[in-house]
Amino acid sequence: MPTIKDVARAAGVSIATVSYVLNNKTGMVSETTREHVLEVAQRLGYRPNINARNLQASRTGLIGYAWHKAPGGEPSPVLDQFIYHLAHAAEQQDYHVLTFTHPGDNPIRVYEDLIRSRRVDGFVLAETETNDPRVRFLIDENFPFVTFGRTANDWEYCWVDTDGRDGAKQAVEHLIQQGHERIGFLGWSYAALTGDDRLQGYLEAMENAGLPVDKDYIARTDYKTETIESVLAQWKPHNLTAAFVVSDYDAISLMRGLERNKMPPMAVVGFDDAPVSKFTRPGLTTLRQPLREISTALIKMLHERIQNKDCIPQNKLFKPELIIRESSLIPPNAPAPR
Repeated sequence: MPTIKDVARAAGVSIATVSYVLNNKTGMVSETTREHVLEVAQRLGYRPNINARNLQASRTGLIGYAWHKAPGGEPSPVLDQFIYHLAHAAEQQDYHVLTFTHPGDNPIRVYEDLIRSRRVDGFVLAETETNDPRVRFLIDENFPFVTFGRTANDWEYCWVDTDGRDGAKQAVEHLIQQGHERIGFLGWSYAALTGDDRLQGYLEAMENAGLPVDKDYIARTDYKTETIESVLAQWKPHNLTAAFVVSDYDAISLMRGLERNKMPPMAVVGFDDAPVSKFTRPGLTTLRQPLREISTALIKMLHERIQNKDCIPQNKLFKPELIIRESSLIPPNAPAPR
């Protein structure tokens, strides 16, 4: 098995330089040298002694991530895809992801146990709430963590998120371009900054276009069939012709409700680009989150935080991509099915 000395000899650099590169001390070497050393190490099949490195640094090489049950028991394909990209990004930095679960009413106990037993070097949190107790606890503990999503705006910590406000504006502007003026918003029934951001984007796009928004245009859903029926009843007097919906599964539920009640079809845009969205009839226009890039950014932030707990918290927003399919191309005067 090749050693660090073999890599240094083949790369034509010192052992110290190879050590700087392999330990991600980016300020010590140029980017050209770094790439050259990594290429040589990969070509030689060099693998660092993880156990020795972890013992020396008192680290486990593990990152904790809690699985979540989506509200209403609905599938969560976005988080399924996210955890795959997260694990891949972690492995690029010589970490592995340790998954666990926690009680919904008391998540802190599991995090506290993992910290006290020194089984993880840091955490990645997802499905964050407005005043998430996990975030507050980890801030107070000064333990390395990052979040996919945001909580209270005045808390200082590392997070990466999809720009839901920008995505909502893209969706509504697209519907307006198709000739729609009476556009509804279908959001979640529970409080979340993610949903609030998407609502603000919807409102801004409507205001920018000079289109009125009646209070009944804004509806909420909790994943139940009867809720969709209530939403349709709320919207019916206003003759809405289009809707922006905060998730693909809610958008599909809306489309099925319209069909079930033999109502005129609405132009619909969802959010997430769930795998099922391309198989609906019509295919669902939606917003795709850049999960690979988000995961890479999260692991980079967390690695820096593990290396230096006193580093300045970083935040990053990624814009989603509008994926246009047939569901948003339905004209405002589409007839009801017979």
